[in-house]
Amino acid sequence: MGPLEAIEANASRVPATGALVSGVYYLNPEQHAEAALASDADAVAKALASVSTLHSLQAALEVGEIVFRRIFKGDERLLRARGKKNGSFRKLASHPNLGMSPSSLWRAVAIYELSRRFPELSQYSHTGVGHISVVLGLPEVEQFRLLRTTESERWTRRRLQKEAAEIRGARRESAELPTSKFLDRLAGLELLAHDSCQEELTRMQGDELQAAINALGRVRERLSEVEGKLQQALAG
Repeated sequence: MGPLEAIEANASRVPATGALVSGVYYLNPEQHAEAALASDADAVAKALASVSTLHSLQAALEVGEIVFRRIFKGDERLLRARGKKNGSFRKLASHPNLGMSPSSLWRAVAIYELSRRFPELSQYSHTGVGHISVVLGLPEVEQFRLLRTTESERWTRRRLQKEAAEIRGARRESAELPTSKFLDRLAGLELLAHDSCQEELTRMQGDELQAAINALGRVRERLSEVEGKLQQALAG
């Protein structure tokens, strides 16, 4: 039985952990939910143990897939909205039996997420984890171009770092806010209406409910202004 099969089998014996938090709410889980979360972290850490000691690209992809499927429930919106600040991920990253650093764990998730958009990455033989780490954070089109060139021309990590540094330097000079960050913030707001947040709404009472209503009123006004500017930009 492989790591993914083992973790799915183990998960069937663990109580459901409930909704993942988008980062917009502040979750105060009940004791049984905390226990379930700890059990889930135990299961994931155990499944990762067989691959986390390897340093190949395939090992990183397998680690990233396990975390994406079990910690982020296979939902890319949850991954982008909260990232490594997600409570389940933080509990896993601090697990005493994890066998890898929190930064290495998050890097594996980022590499797996990249492979979902760039499937040929899993077939590369020359490009390794060190190469891919260099391009994380760059615009998607630049990531793909640099990785293809690295694989076909067998670039060293140092050569790739030089090319990536030039791109980052040019982007700093342009002083433009990456569109992806703006869209990620909108995705976080969109999660307010996601089913995974409904349970948290039922826990709010009194002053919390009124504060949330007031905050939503302010957000609604700001979003109306932003929508107007976007419509003008689209028309102009």
